[in-house]
Amino acid sequence: MARYIVGQAEQLGFKARRVAVGNVLVEVPATPGYGERPTVVLQGRMDMVPVAAPGVQHDFEKDPIRPVIDGDFVRAQGTTLGADKGIGCALALGIMSDTGAGHSPLELLFTVNEEDGMDGAHGLQGGFVGGRMLINLDSEQWGEFCISCAGGGDSVLRLQRRSPSAGSGRRAAGFS
Repeated sequence: MARYIVGQAEQLGFKARRVAVGNVLVEVPATPGYGERPTVVLQGRMDMVPVAAPGVQHDFEKDPIRPVIDGDFVRAQGTTLGADKGIGCALALGIMSDTGAGHSPLELLFTVNEEDGMDGAHGLQGGFVGGRMLINLDSEQWGEFCISCAGGGDSVLRLQRRSPSAGSGRRAAGFS
């Protein structure tokens, strides 16, 4: 997956770096009109949880994943799908290839081995990323984002909508 990400970045003309631990960083310049904004780091992870259902023989090194459409979801027949929290990588790759999206400078950070030791997080070297704001795209549901690790605990943050006349007169973004 790391080779694929680096290849996609290079094909689009973006600088990509891969370090020994396996993490990949792709630098995506700001689109016109957004260059003065701070760099945002979008982080997703490339690892997976290879688990087969009881009684299913599956060699994750050799056997293909058999996807099944189940309503609005894509699942795998007899195994984990293989992507685990791949939504973060998919979102970052989508933003990287969307030439019509307006955005500040981005650093797309793809980390490894969260499931078994947090090697990617522990292997981050000082200065590898330059952005000071990070959005972790680890999620289990579309429209929800997880801060930190999906298995570490749950917190719910709700930002209430303010009326345009409240406060400084600037319109607040509406979140719920």
